[in-house]
Amino acid sequence: MAKYRLASVDAVTDGSGMVRFDVWALDADGVIIPSRHKDVMLPTAELSVAMQLTGAARVAAVKNLLVQYAGSGWDSAGLDAEVLTNLQAANVADAVNGWLELPVEFSL
Repeated sequence: MAKYRLASVDAVTDGSGMVRFDVWALDADGVIIPSRHKDVMLPTAELSVAMQLTGAARVAAVKNLLVQYAGSGWDSAGLDAEVLTNLQAANVADAVNGWLELPVEFSL
Protein backbone atom coordinates (compact mmCIF):
# COMPACT_ATOMS: atom_id res chain seq x y z
CA MET A 1 0.00 0.00 0.00
CA ALA A 2 1.36 3.38 -0.97
CA LYS A 3 1.87 6.08 1.63
CA TYR A 4 2.45 9.81 1.43
CA ARG A 5 4.85 12.34 2.92
CA LEU A 6 3.78 15.92 3.51
CA ALA A 7 6.95 17.98 3.25
CA SER A 8 5.52 21.46 3.74
CA VAL A 9 2.38 23.59 3.72
CA ASP A 10 2.36 27.23 2.70
CA ALA A 11 0.09 29.98 1.48
CA VAL A 12 0.21 30.74 -2.22
CA THR A 13 0.92 34.47 -2.60
CA ASP A 14 -0.56 35.04 -6.05
CA GLY A 15 -4.01 36.17 -4.92
CA SER A 16 -5.59 32.78 -5.70
CA GLY A 17 -6.52 32.04 -2.09
CA MET A 18 -4.94 28.59 -2.24
CA VAL A 19 -2.83 26.69 0.27
CA ARG A 20 -0.08 24.49 -1.19
CA PHE A 21 0.55 21.02 0.25
CA ASP A 22 3.94 19.69 -0.92
CA VAL A 23 3.24 15.93 -1.17
CA TRP A 24 5.51 13.01 -2.06
CA ALA A 25 4.26 9.48 -2.65
CA LEU A 26 6.08 6.64 -0.89
CA ASP A 27 6.09 2.93 -1.55
CA ALA A 28 5.27 0.37 1.17
CA ASP A 29 8.87 0.57 2.43
CA GLY A 30 8.72 4.35 2.85
CA VAL A 31 10.89 5.05 -0.21
CA ILE A 32 9.96 8.06 -2.35
CA ILE A 33 8.41 7.18 -5.71
CA PRO A 34 10.55 9.55 -7.84
CA SER A 35 7.88 10.34 -10.41
CA ARG A 36 5.26 11.13 -7.80
CA HIS A 37 5.68 14.58 -6.31
CA LYS A 38 2.86 17.08 -6.39
CA ASP A 39 1.92 20.47 -5.08
CA VAL A 40 -1.70 19.90 -4.13
CA MET A 41 -3.50 23.22 -4.08
CA LEU A 42 -6.41 23.45 -1.63
CA PRO A 43 -8.88 26.34 -1.57
CA THR A 44 -8.59 28.39 1.61
CA ALA A 45 -12.35 28.41 2.17
CA GLU A 46 -12.67 24.62 2.12
CA LEU A 47 -9.50 24.08 4.15
CA SER A 48 -10.73 26.61 6.74
CA VAL A 49 -13.91 24.58 7.23
CA ALA A 50 -11.88 21.38 7.68
CA MET A 51 -9.57 23.09 10.18
CA GLN A 52 -12.54 24.08 12.37
CA LEU A 53 -13.14 20.38 13.04
CA THR A 54 -11.17 18.48 15.68
CA GLY A 55 -9.49 15.12 16.06
CA ALA A 56 -10.28 12.36 13.58
CA ALA A 57 -12.92 14.47 11.85
CA ARG A 58 -10.30 17.12 10.99
CA VAL A 59 -7.85 14.50 9.75
CA ALA A 60 -10.52 12.88 7.58
CA ALA A 61 -11.68 16.21 6.17
CA VAL A 62 -8.16 17.31 5.18
CA LYS A 63 -7.41 13.89 3.68
CA ASN A 64 -10.64 14.09 1.68
CA LEU A 65 -9.62 17.50 0.34
CA LEU A 66 -6.19 16.17 -0.64
CA VAL A 67 -7.77 13.25 -2.49
CA GLN A 68 -10.28 15.56 -4.17
CA TYR A 69 -7.68 18.06 -5.39
CA ALA A 70 -4.67 15.78 -6.04
CA GLY A 71 -6.02 14.48 -9.35
CA SER A 72 -6.03 11.02 -10.87
CA GLY A 73 -3.39 8.41 -10.13
CA TRP A 74 -2.77 9.52 -6.56
CA ASP A 75 -5.00 6.95 -4.89
CA SER A 76 -3.38 3.89 -3.30
CA ALA A 77 -4.27 1.59 -6.20
CA GLY A 78 -2.75 3.97 -8.75
CA LEU A 79 0.45 4.39 -6.75
CA ASP A 80 0.74 0.66 -6.07
CA ALA A 81 0.43 0.01 -9.82
CA GLU A 82 3.15 2.57 -10.54
CA VAL A 83 5.48 1.03 -7.95
CA LEU A 84 4.97 -2.40 -9.53
CA THR A 85 5.58 -1.05 -13.04
CA ASN A 86 8.75 0.74 -11.87
CA LEU A 87 9.97 -2.45 -10.18
CA GLN A 88 9.38 -4.49 -13.33
CA ALA A 89 11.28 -1.93 -15.42
CA ALA A 90 14.17 -1.92 -12.92
CA ASN A 91 14.34 -5.73 -13.04
CA VAL A 92 14.50 -5.75 -16.85
CA ALA A 93 17.12 -2.98 -16.87
CA ASP A 94 19.18 -4.97 -14.35
CA ALA A 95 18.93 -8.05 -16.59
CA VAL A 96 20.16 -6.08 -19.61
CA ASN A 97 23.02 -4.59 -17.58
CA GLY A 98 23.93 -8.07 -16.37
CA TRP A 99 23.99 -9.31 -19.95
CA LEU A 100 25.99 -6.48 -21.52
CA GLU A 101 29.27 -4.91 -20.60
CA LEU A 102 28.67 -1.22 -21.23
CA PRO A 103 29.48 0.84 -23.13
CA VAL A 104 28.67 -1.18 -26.24
CA GLU A 105 28.99 0.10 -29.81
CA PHE A 106 26.45 -1.29 -32.25
CA SER A 107 24.63 -0.67 -35.53
CA LEU A 108 20.94 -1.00 -36.29
